[in-house]
Amino acid sequence: MKSCFRLVVPVIVALAVSLLAGCGTPPAVAGLGAELAGVKPASGTNGFVATIRYINGGTRPVALQSARHDLVIGGRSAGEVVLTAPLGLPPLSSTDRDIAIAGSGNAITRALLAEAARTPGATWVLSSTLIVDNGGDRITLKSRTSGKLSGE
Repeated sequence: MKSCFRLVVPVIVALAVSLLAGCGTPPAVAGLGAELAGVKPASGTNGFVATIRYINGGTRPVALQSARHDLVIGGRSAGEVVLTAPLGLPPLSSTDRDIAIAGSGNAITRALLAEAARTPGATWVLSSTLIVDNGGDRITLKSRTSGKLSGE
């Protein structure tokens, strides 16, 4: 009886330790992305804003701390879009944010964006760096999405 007890106790302790250690590891962030939903002139300035759609395709809420996007329209750089305010995304959801396009005040970029804003079907590429708070851990995710503007 004592020898059986000596064999069972270490197994129970090992199982308990492995279960508790697994609880301390935050789950990986999955299904998070960003895409361009539109481009429009900024009111009251000569610049433009990009509507960025943040998508959480995962089953856990996500705390997006910040994001930096490089925007290319029609094969030409259209500027940088930076989200500085934290954004919470519930599971399986998306939300749009209008964000100023840095550098959209210069004449060449302004002409490119004006053309894109009024021309449905303009191609775009969005290279994104997303900073996420995952249970106290800071995670950097990179993504690249592309598509065509709908002209809405």
